[in-house]
Amino acid sequence: MEEIFGRWGTALYGKARGIDSYEFFVDADPKSISHNQTFGEDTNDSERLQVTISHLCQKASKRLRDAGLHARTVTLTLRHADFTTITRSHTLAEPSDLDTVFLKTIRELFSHSWNGKVMLRLVGVALSSFSAGSSQLDLLDPSRREKLERLVRATDRLRDRFGFSKIQLGGSLSNRDSGDEWPS
Repeated sequence: MEEIFGRWGTALYGKARGIDSYEFFVDADPKSISHNQTFGEDTNDSERLQVTISHLCQKASKRLRDAGLHARTVTLTLRHADFTTITRSHTLAEPSDLDTVFLKTIRELFSHSWNGKVMLRLVGVALSSFSAGSSQLDLLDPSRREKLERLVRATDRLRDRFGFSKIQLGGSLSNRDSGDEWPS
């Protein structure tokens, strides 16, 4: 094996027999939480894109809260019809776990990154730069922050009980009755 494959020959021989000395460690801590939507047909329908981005942002935010984490970095991914992919990120001043904070940032990134004409094949939302705890949103007054946190907790309980797609922020609802189901 070494004559044919060089220094990898011995390793290949061991792998073929189920012997492998390679060690790897599974890191249980996630580095990012993301959700993407690939469209069946490329689209430049602004309303559909905005609704999808809102939905993806809520899904990522829910997973973040379920993990007991807060994120500082919000990333938008756009893939054009020609498969050109762009990503834009913004790091928040304070970590958060609130959908509304992330959605505001994602919408700003989207408005600066898409000209309204280019056909898109995929949109994605990612949250990263995690921290545990809730030292977030010092810029909000405490009563507003408390109300938002209570709303998020109540929404998450309803989603856990009735399913994620049954409870959505208004920005995830389309003005037309298309009958489309949300991606899982």
